[in-house]
Amino acid sequence: MKISTSYITAALLTTISLLSACTSTAADSNNHMVNSPMKQTAMKAQDASIKDFDAEERKKYFREDYIQHNPHVPTGLAPALGFLPVLKDAGLTYKTHRFMEDGDFIVIHNTYDNAEAFGAKEVVTFDVWRMQDGQVAEHWDAISPVIKETASGRSQFDGPTLVTDTDKTE
Repeated sequence: MKISTSYITAALLTTISLLSACTSTAADSNNHMVNSPMKQTAMKAQDASIKDFDAEERKKYFREDYIQHNPHVPTGLAPALGFLPVLKDAGLTYKTHRFMEDGDFIVIHNTYDNAEAFGAKEVVTFDVWRMQDGQVAEHWDAISPVIKETASGRSQFDGPTLVTDTDKTE
C-alpha cells in the first residue's frame, strides 16, 4: 500500500500539534535551555551527529539496534555512522527552533544549511526520536526544502517556540 505525502504530512502535523502542548524550550541558535535528562541526552545525540560528526560520541547516544524510518537511510547504527562523513564534508549546519518532549518521545524542529544530502541546499525538518534506556532507539523525520515565499507569508519555522500555558498540560 502506497501512503500519500499529504497523509504523512497530515499525520505529522497532528503529532506536532499534540506535542506542542508538551514541555518546550525556546531556542536561541543552538544554545538550548534543556530542562530534563532526556532532552540533555537528545541534544548531545543531535550535536554528536550533526554538529561534531563524531562517530564515537554518537555511539554513546544511539542504540546498536537503532531503528530508522527515513526511506533513504538503512536501519541500524552502522549506516547512520557511515553517513556522518558525508554530512561533515558538505559543511552541514543546523539551527533548532523547537525542542519538545512527551513521554519517551523527543521532537526536534530544525533547519539545515548545506543539506544537499537531505534533498536541498536548505531544509526544514521535524525529527521524532523514541528514547529507550537513555539512548535514541528509533527515528522518524519529515524533511522539506525551505520555501522562501509562501502563500501565508510565514516561514516553515517562525512563530512561538515556548509553551507558556504549562498549567494546562501534564
